[in-house]
Amino acid sequence: MILDTALRTDYLFNIDAINSVFDFYWDEHYAYSGEYHDFPEIVYVADGEVEATENEHIYHMKKGDLIIHEAMEFHNIRSCGQTKPHVLILSFHTPGVYPENLRDGVFTLSSEEQNIFQDLFYRIYSAFYKNDVPPYLRQSLALELSVFLIRISFNQAQEIKLSTTKSAQEYRKIVETMRTRVNDNITLSELARECHISVSYIKTIFQNQVGISPKLFYTKLRRTEALRLLTGGVSVGEVSERMNFSSPNYFSNFMKKQLGMSITEFLKTKPTITL
Repeated sequence: MILDTALRTDYLFNIDAINSVFDFYWDEHYAYSGEYHDFPEIVYVADGEVEATENEHIYHMKKGDLIIHEAMEFHNIRSCGQTKPHVLILSFHTPGVYPENLRDGVFTLSSEEQNIFQDLFYRIYSAFYKNDVPPYLRQSLALELSVFLIRISFNQAQEIKLSTTKSAQEYRKIVETMRTRVNDNITLSELARECHISVSYIKTIFQNQVGISPKLFYTKLRRTEALRLLTGGVSVGEVSERMNFSSPNYFSNFMKKQLGMSITEFLKTKPTITL
């Protein structure tokens, strides 16, 4: 008997590589200064509490919370609360379009989803550090992770668990201004005047929230924007002009200093960038 109907599905996205897998136990004072790279990353809190920064947002995450950082998105993490956090981090590559409903905010997993994710994570962890895992098993694990992310994206809405401290709110305002003025090469004094706070207070906020100076953070924002344009096919000369560098040569030297290699070399290799 031949059916004249078929169960059809819309193509969502698939994961075709696991880039890294980490199982971390941190003390209550741990703080990571941040990074960005050209692949997405999952951060899951297995125990304790952390604050996770994602561009201008600072999220307060507790046990069972999961966040997905997009490619080329600045992020960092630090401990908070009294319990030493246990955090699982996994990065991956997807060749397709990144689903809109997996962006921004935090997923609070149900008990069942927590068990599913942790079981899958440790099976991936075990396979990742072995050399004799058959290809079909690697592919199966990547497919399971794809299905899990699709499942949570449809089963629940993301929560905007933003930190409500005054420092976090001020940080958000400062970074939003930096992102708006990313092409202007704004000075720290100009930034302070525009945000109506002092230069010294801006420095204190950044040291407390992300562990780096506001100048370095803004430099990395400009680097990220430049890379976004360059990888999108915009020429060196046009990027230099758009971002108000004095000349294409100065821009090329700036990027070489930031990347540790020429623009041409970077576009060929696209290595992970760490602040």
